[in-house]
Amino acid sequence: MIMKKKFPLINTLVVMILLFILSACSNPTQSPANTALDPEILAVASPMAENLMVAIKNNDFQAFRANYDDAMLNATTIDTFQSLRIQLESQLGAYQSMTPIQIQTGGGFINVFYTVNFEKGPVTMQLVLTEGEPHLISGLWFK
Repeated sequence: MIMKKKFPLINTLVVMILLFILSACSNPTQSPANTALDPEILAVASPMAENLMVAIKNNDFQAFRANYDDAMLNATTIDTFQSLRIQLESQLGAYQSMTPIQIQTGGGFINVFYTVNFEKGPVTMQLVLTEGEPHLISGLWFK
């Protein structure tokens, strides 16, 4: 995973949570397919994405983990949450809004990409959901 030097804030969460998830999300025999901004997928993913950002803004660890699958629940600690929250707020300012920009499906997962706007600029958030219902968060990246 390549981090933009402009946003080193994500390193702690990415290293501690998402490297663990990468192995589960990768499938070398099947590449993700780009999907139009499917309203059915967005109806599930966007409230989860918004919940994550509001939970960060409100310093609410339990709300942040509300839609996680078991692997993400086990990998996310209060310390990783606090580190992410502090880094986002100190380097990017307050969360303002988000816009979906792309959906990819494949390998048993749904990847939804958002432009997340903060006071000091945007970042890309990749939200990985399990393909089967109930859809749960299986990965989270900020780039």
